[in-house]
Amino acid sequence: MALPESIVENATTVLSSLTFGIPDSMSSGGQPLPMDPSWYICRHVFISTKPEAKLAVDGGSKCGFLSETCQADLKASLTQDWGNAADGTMCSALGFDAIPPSCQNSFGFARQDVMAFDAAFLANTILAPVQTSKEQQQYSWRIGTGYHDPGDARAHASAANRTYLIATLPLVWCKLHPAVLWFSAAHDDRNYNNIIFISSPTQTSISSNQAFKDNFSSGSMAQWTTYDGSFDASSASGNAGLVFRVTNPRVGADAYNGYYAGILLPASLLVHHVKVEVVNTTLNFFVDDMNKVLVSITGGTYTNGMNGVRVYGTEATFDIQINPLIFWDDFSSGTMGKWTTIDGQYQVSSNIAVLAASPAAKAVTTGVTSENIIYEADISINSTPNGNGGMILRVSNPAPGADTYNGYYVGIGIGYVVFGFADPNWNEIKRVDATDINAGQIHHLAIQTPGDSVSIFVDDLNTPRMVVKDDKYSSGLSGLRAYTTTMSVGNVRVYAA
Repeated sequence: MALPESIVENATTVLSSLTFGIPDSMSSGGQPLPMDPSWYICRHVFISTKPEAKLAVDGGSKCGFLSETCQADLKASLTQDWGNAADGTMCSALGFDAIPPSCQNSFGFARQDVMAFDAAFLANTILAPVQTSKEQQQYSWRIGTGYHDPGDARAHASAANRTYLIATLPLVWCKLHPAVLWFSAAHDDRNYNNIIFISSPTQTSISSNQAFKDNFSSGSMAQWTTYDGSFDASSASGNAGLVFRVTNPRVGADAYNGYYAGILLPASLLVHHVKVEVVNTTLNFFVDDMNKVLVSITGGTYTNGMNGVRVYGTEATFDIQINPLIFWDDFSSGTMGKWTTIDGQYQVSSNIAVLAASPAAKAVTTGVTSENIIYEADISINSTPNGNGGMILRVSNPAPGADTYNGYYVGIGIGYVVFGFADPNWNEIKRVDATDINAGQIHHLAIQTPGDSVSIFVDDLNTPRMVVKDDKYSSGLSGLRAYTTTMSVGNVRVYAA
């Protein structure tokens, strides 16, 4: 049946190709030596897309990842009906026959392609090299990936991650072809027999204190340096994640110095939010729930380096955000040494800074001016009915007095969250009820300020308490403020966003 022109017009398919070489002693002048007429050859090809199969063959196990039962059943299926399975062929198994059930757990479900030939076939100077030469031929065995738009890297990745089980009676062995044999040396942008080659993009330097984001909506890898693999802005599943503090990256599965945090998924088409938080030697890992550290370790092996992504034996999609830590204080020094105190009284002990109740207590980060930030701290306030405490941001001209500064303020009070600005008079923009905020309890307050948008979170970092648009202030210092309440503060962090 002819395919509609709407499908095939301006479409490409990515082809994987297998070639089958023989020893030089069995050929002459590019042609195989005559084969005894009593011989008949059946070659069976099964294709797996399971990452585990690829990893096993990559590791040199050949057919070792297949169970003994699978190998025995496979041999039986390819020999037990020799000469009796169908008229016109000696092969015991036929095209589209499934791989034995005992092999499907390790190899995956697959139907076979069968190539059969006899002495007369090998005497044909055009056809014989197809089954006996390692070089590409006009009729070499090829399989495509369907019809795709030109340059679709997902199709290339699918073709490049197949594992081939090849059984040539009386021999059975496993081979992995990362791509066609003649592909490994080709890295330039070109088309060859409708196979698409993708080149690595040019590196763009990113400052160490500059936030980095890429949701790949451009369809480009222009902000990345790639060291191995195929890259596209789409999705699948498996062992994939983030590399950080990386130096000396090279081509190869583990060819880099640095840390890797990845997730191994049992199913595809799942989207997960993975976060790595690195402060000095503390490495915290979050998956989906940004309120809960899933794993926390101490790692001093690597202290600095580049950040990136890594996949191992799978395909994955990434929507990347890197936020450098530009200021932090856990108050382990026992002082306010990283702050410029403007007004109020402070006491620091046990990794907590306490601002005494005052109508004007505030302090700002010393010398750290920023625009777009993620600002977080653990805060608790006492039971003063009208008091509140929190963080000030994009601040300039701070001076003693309750509202003597230019900038925004985000605070929590008993039963509410408030957002506003001083200029230097107080201007409330929004207040929302929050019955879960109580005196004496520690609450995690977080602020995100991309451009003129301000998102405010309390405890639940997945759902904001409020999102407000305001463009009065665009940059400035960050700080702390308490209004007629005693406020305790810990774990202050400011990230570039």
